[in-house]
Amino acid sequence: MADEAAMGRLSEAQNEHIFRTEILPDYLPDDIGKADRPTLIVLGGQPGSGKTALLTTSLTELEQSGPAIRVVGDDLRSYHPGFVAHQNADPMTASRFTQADAGIWSEKLLTVATERGVHVVFETTMRTPDNVEKVMTTGRSAGYRIEARVLAISPGVSWQGCHYRFEELHHAGAAARLPPRAVHDAAVTGLA
Repeated sequence: MADEAAMGRLSEAQNEHIFRTEILPDYLPDDIGKADRPTLIVLGGQPGSGKTALLTTSLTELEQSGPAIRVVGDDLRSYHPGFVAHQNADPMTASRFTQADAGIWSEKLLTVATERGVHVVFETTMRTPDNVEKVMTTGRSAGYRIEARVLAISPGVSWQGCHYRFEELHHAGAAARLPPRAVHDAAVTGLA
């Protein structure tokens, strides 16, 4: 546990408290409603591949037929109480400190969203086939229509995209993030 604390990992109780009191009310308010035929779009691509534009289009498409949410681990990082401190200390490596909790929150959010029957766009790098299967199984078990939308581009272009995004966000004073090169490369391999 000391190693986890040093890396920014929250206790199970802290993680669950933040999920129940902050994330759930923001993403799935009690009055959100249900989709008639809920769909889970699993959106994949390595970091820097341009998933955000496809995510926005996919979410807008689903919203035409019912309530929809996006589940993006990077969006959930800001709920971590150490997020700002890690960003201020070293924005180049800050994502490493919130990765574990953001991943857990993504899984929890997907589970509750499918229990409530809303459309979901779930973003993933697809670097681990077992995790992709787990996401799709969660949706399938809840009776969802499953769709995969994948972006695969040159690794050099996507790595450059990661750096471009970092510089743009950092310059704008926003929470810039740069995935570790190993994470980027694992996603490229996982998509292959």
